[in-house]
Amino acid sequence: MSALFPIDRGFATFFAVQRSDIDRGPYGYAGPFITIEEAEAARVKLSASQPAYTFRLAQCGLCEEAAFDIDDEYRATMARFAA
Repeated sequence: MSALFPIDRGFATFFAVQRSDIDRGPYGYAGPFITIEEAEAARVKLSASQPAYTFRLAQCGLCEEAAFDIDDEYRATMARFAA
């Protein structure tokens, strides 16, 4: 169970960044993000560093039982984009 992400009808909801040529799960090419603003900032950084690709935002959900590591993944993602 997540202490950071909202749970709606048994699903942890979050935002992710997907690369145009692949859909990667469960947390996208980059993610998970709590807010759309965090995801957009990551999308901008990825677009600048990888201009050959197009990146898009996705609103996602993962069943609560499968989202046991979502808080740890979020912390790792935020650390990755803090640099």
